[in-house]
This record gives sequence, structure tokens and C-alpha cells, in this order.
Amino acid sequence: MASPHIEVTKFADAEAKIQAALKDEAKLKSLWHRIDNNNSGKVSLAEIGKFTRETYPSLDHAPALMRAYKLTTLKDGDGDSWVEPNEFPALLRNILYFNKVFAVFEDIDTGDDRRIDLGEFKKGTKKLGMKLSDADAAAAFKQIDKNGGGQVLFEEFCEWLAEQHCPVGGTVVSSFTTSADRANDEHRK
Repeated sequence: MASPHIEVTKFADAEAKIQAALKDEAKLKSLWHRIDNNNSGKVSLAEIGKFTRETYPSLDHAPALMRAYKLTTLKDGDGDSWVEPNEFPALLRNILYFNKVFAVFEDIDTGDDRRIDLGEFKKGTKKLGMKLSDADAAAAFKQIDKNGGGQVLFEEFCEWLAEQHCPVGGTVVSSFTTSADRANDEHRK
């Protein structure tokens, strides 16, 4: 089976600004002060949403921001519910990554219900750079649809891409968080 890959250019302006900030400590600090406007030294998901709406409106997609927040706090960070200054560069990279994934997910989801069914997946494999027979597409879909519900949610789609080590604009995210990760983390404490 062919491996998926994603190329999205619709966020090029925001990406250029973020990449520049990641290379410039002064710009990065300025962005941190903008997101942490109460100077608490940590930011919540709500603050991330407000920052994104105001600073990078093209990247303001709640499902993508949620995935970026979870990956940053649970995998890239220290496991708490806040993004701290040392985790901020990872958050910016994750916001870009998951917005690109969400853009492709939305393109495949022609029913606009934030779910992909088998028919949509079969038609959308070209957007993933994959040429699959109907049987191979059905097998891939079954692999993605872990709960067997006949619909693929954004979280399942992201998890599958991570398992496939799918490059998204040259970036590969191979660790992934699920809704259960926070509960498991809380249980361990």
C-alpha cells in the first residue's frame, strides 16, 4: 500500500512568519508576551485560541488547535495542562502541522460533517498522494476507523497519519495523543 503524504500551501504566509519567529529569539519572545498577556508564565487552550484568532487567523481551526495543544502539553511538554515558554516553539510548529492536516481532512470530508466515510476516503486518497485500489482503500479505511463506526473523525485521521509517519509539508509527527491520554496521565498522578 502506498504511504500518504500531504502538501498544503494555503498557510504559506502564516508559516513564513512562524518560521521566522522560530529563528529569532526576540520575535519569539514578542509572540510569547502576546499569547501570555496576563504574564502568568503559562497559557491555556483558550489563550491559544484567542492568540491564533488575533495573530494567525488563517490557522484558527478549533480541531487543529486542540490537537496542537494536546501534542504540545502531553508529548512535547511536561504533561501538565499548560503551555510554558519552553514549550511554545513546539506549540507553534504543532499549530502549523495540524492545520495542514485539518485542511486535507476538510477537503476529503465532502459532506462537511467533520467525519469521513469510506466513499469520501476512496475519492480523497489522491489528496493524500495515494493511488489505491478500492480494496486497498477499504483496508486503509478500516485501519483508520479504529472503533469500527464507519466514520473517521479528525482524531482518528491524525493518529493514522502519525502511525504512517506521514510527512506533512516535510514534517513528520510520529507520536500522537488521544482523548484517553489525559485520563491516563491523570490516573498515573
